[in-house]
Amino acid sequence: MRQSLCSNVPNAVAALLNAREERWLRRLALSERGTLLTVTLNLPGPDKCLPQWLAFYAAARNDLEENLAIRGYDVVLASFYLSAAGPETHFLLVDKAIKAAELKRAMVDFEERYPAGRLLDLDVMASEGEPLGRESLGLPPRSCLCCSRPAKECAAQARHPLDQVLRAAERFLRVFE
Repeated sequence: MRQSLCSNVPNAVAALLNAREERWLRRLALSERGTLLTVTLNLPGPDKCLPQWLAFYAAARNDLEENLAIRGYDVVLASFYLSAAGPETHFLLVDKAIKAAELKRAMVDFEERYPAGRLLDLDVMASEGEPLGRESLGLPPRSCLCCSRPAKECAAQARHPLDQVLRAAERFLRVFE
């Protein structure tokens, strides 16, 4: 097993929760300046920093930046963080003509078309500080990595053992490679 870049944390669950809280506060602060796109990994389990996940993330983030440019989105700030919650990048788009719902639809399209895009989480937050979910656009929720049910439902009910969900995530990663 490969060594994680975030594994020297004595209490992984507490570190993960703290990192998520810090990410949320960064998102709120940045969203005051414009529409915000946050890119993270959608991975099961406590270890989000294994080398294979980080390599996938770096490649996907670069491809996403190209996709944003092709679509005409002007990124005025990109900030990267690595924590117990995994890698995260925040893209700030301050053009007032940007409609957050339009950006969210474009990001859902990217997630669905990109090889292993199921492992990405592309969150859009309007300049008012409100995150946009798929449901707010009338889109179906993400499906579970292991079955066709909604992912949130399976996670909340712990329908699949962690090792099964990790194997499913690794299958997506192999499609990317």
